Amino acid sequence: MQNEELILVETPIKYLDWNYPYFTVKEMVCQHTGYLGFNERFMDSLVTLREKCGFGFPVNSYYRHADYINIENSHPIERKKLEASNGKKAGSHASGKAIDIGVDRERAYIVLRTAMDMGIFSGIGINQKGNSRFIHLDTCNASDGFTRPTIWSY
Repeated sequence: MQNEELILVETPIKYLDWNYPYFTVKEMVCQHTGYLGFNERFMDSLVTLREKCGFGFPVNSYYRHADYINIENSHPIERKKLEASNGKKAGSHASGKAIDIGVDRERAYIVLRTAMDMGIFSGIGINQKGNSRFIHLDTCNASDGFTRPTIWSY
């Protein structure tokens, strides 16, 4: 059975139990702290999505560290969310259950259609304008503090 909790690895370079083809530890770590936080069920769903799509896709953002004790140690985006909630709520990326996939046009359509067909992803964000086009997918729910299912645009 897969672990439903966030697994946090502060020294991911030493983490040898990474069993997720198509995705490297380097692209999944917090871009600010270097910590690796992930959810096994989410990662398995992401591998399935990649296989169903039939093409690789760049990871714009996966885990963003949120430090509830010392907010200054958090990823800048998560820090803003923590500050806005008086230290009570970070964003979905801090759960290890969210990803921003760098795709546009036809590939964005395929990722979106496939993700929706899978019925696993409960949060979907779409940014298909400008130079930073991506699809956000997450599997967060009410127990994580999020209203789901939902879809939004950036």
